Amino acid sequence: MSENVIKLTDGEVVEELKNIVQSLRSTLETLLENSDDEEQEKDNISVALEEISNIFSVLNWQKANNYTQQALERVPELSAFGEDAAENFLLRYCLILEQSIEDYADSGVIVETEIVADYDADAEQASNEINVTLLKVLRTLYQRQLLQLIKNSDKTVPLNTLNALSRDITAALPTLNARDWLLLSFYVQALLKNQQNFGVDTHRILAQLDGRLSLLLAKKNIDADVCDDLVKVIRTLDQGSDFIENNVLMQDVYSISPLVYKRFGSALKDELVKIHEQLERIYLDHAQRLRLEDSLPFLERLSNVLKFMGLKRLSLLTDDLVKAFRQLIANPVDNVQFNEIVSQFWVLESFLSDLWVRRSQTVPLSYNETKNWAYISAKQSAVKLFVSQYRKIREQATSTQDVTELKKLQQNLFDTVKAESVLSIAHGLTRYFVDEFMLEALSKEDLLEATLAIEYISNMNFENREVADDVIRGAKEILQKHQQTAESMAEAPIFDKDVIEAFTDDLHSLEAEFNERINQPMDHKSYEDLIRIAHTLRGNANVVKLSDVVKLATALENNMRNNTEHDAAKMDLYRQAFVGIIEQFKAFLKQQG
Repeated sequence: MSENVIKLTDGEVVEELKNIVQSLRSTLETLLENSDDEEQEKDNISVALEEISNIFSVLNWQKANNYTQQALERVPELSAFGEDAAENFLLRYCLILEQSIEDYADSGVIVETEIVADYDADAEQASNEINVTLLKVLRTLYQRQLLQLIKNSDKTVPLNTLNALSRDITAALPTLNARDWLLLSFYVQALLKNQQNFGVDTHRILAQLDGRLSLLLAKKNIDADVCDDLVKVIRTLDQGSDFIENNVLMQDVYSISPLVYKRFGSALKDELVKIHEQLERIYLDHAQRLRLEDSLPFLERLSNVLKFMGLKRLSLLTDDLVKAFRQLIANPVDNVQFNEIVSQFWVLESFLSDLWVRRSQTVPLSYNETKNWAYISAKQSAVKLFVSQYRKIREQATSTQDVTELKKLQQNLFDTVKAESVLSIAHGLTRYFVDEFMLEALSKEDLLEATLAIEYISNMNFENREVADDVIRGAKEILQKHQQTAESMAEAPIFDKDVIEAFTDDLHSLEAEFNERINQPMDHKSYEDLIRIAHTLRGNANVVKLSDVVKLATALENNMRNNTEHDAAKMDLYRQAFVGIIEQFKAFLKQQG
């Protein structure tokens, strides 16, 4: 121990460091969990890091100071949503400092090597540093080959050169950014073997990669996502999916901050519940399978978000589920096949729920490997979480008189009850948590009684004990009365004559434009016009609270956007959907007249 040791006599310095680190950690978690002012919180994080840097400078701890400077450089990259490299870096930085300060209590010293232990700052910097000069040269060579592909009918020479260049670019980039070029090498080899046709799509993909290189050079870093169009093409090739699995999805375990996932998960609860309930209806009546069409846009967005959050395995599972739903919508299946689809959804649902209470979760490739464990385990851990959440709502409601705060707690109760039903835990009170639940505020006494009853029921489910009916009788009466009041408030609004006339004129105009477009040869512009008409109908229906029309128009618009091929059969289906929507709108306007 020499100049790089804080001795026991430097206790005041350690205390100051401890306070700064605690403040840093608290601000960082606030930013990630419930940010009210993201920019101000980033400024506070920067100030704390600068104070720590000053302490290390006084101590002449150059490596620790470099580590802190790297943390400072990551602050602008922080976001209130999503767990990325910057967040991981700063959380790790806090943990290392906190551990060193805890060790000080036992040993009386803090050594610089402890602060940078198990972390090679120079290696981290080198691995993410881009050789801009080399990359510019490689990009120039790449662009020359793109020109050769256009000029020459024989593509062999430029393709072979591109294959070699893709490997050189791979070697010049950090691992995450290099994956585009690994994929390009595979793709080019398929072109050389005539496994894939060279055409317009090839030029488009090559141009996209050039654009990503440009972005990389401009920012010196780029999102870790790979080129979607390139991935889609490679998935269609022999052994393409295996190549993607081994070279793009390189990890078996992904972790995500529970704080971030909790925020993300709250946006999923209602949609997962709807799909769960829809599958139960299909079990009783297979004709109901057509309504699964409404859930496809949500699942596709979910897949993209899971990719963004690093949960690649869950993203693949979601993609497989979308395919299974499409097949089910197209044709009825037998009970065995349907049970397989339900099991697949259960596993997705269960892993998402399980992540609420786990910092990390191994996500298997095959849902068959763990479908039984996943459902049981996630259900048990989730019920425990719900019990604690109800207790927290009740304790907060007990200690507040503020009307606004009580309304927020009522919303928390509503969200939590809806989420709990994801795991098929149902009881006599859940039926009163309908869409209109938040239209009427519960009194503090009623909120406490309802929450206490639901907490009790969930706790009995967790302990596998029978629920006593007399415990929930009072809550049931409160919720029944509340539902009746809320439903009366949710009756269809009355619109004045001018509004109805405006909507009538607009509908006539949309109908005339629809008839004109649908009865002429369909080209790209006419097809886009029809999508715009569907979008307008959807917006108008939403204004006048025609929920059924909103759902139909939403499904129609999404279907048209996702199916750019407009053959005669599809256009006939779209025509029928448009006519149905317009007729329902006319019937509503007639009633208002």
